[in-house]
Amino acid sequence: MAPFAALRDRLRGRGIVLPLATGGGTGSLAIDTGMGLLTELQPGSYPFMDSQ
Repeated sequence: MAPFAALRDRLRGRGIVLPLATGGGTGSLAIDTGMGLLTELQPGSYPFMDSQ
């Protein structure tokens, strides 16, 4: 997430705001919510028996 945060900050510095930053998953939900970088999370792989 550090490379994403750096890119987001560079874009903001140029006046470009990302209205949506999506990502994450069931296994990383607690970490992703605490980082404050994503505006949308995509948990749910475990209910569908995703091997990831």
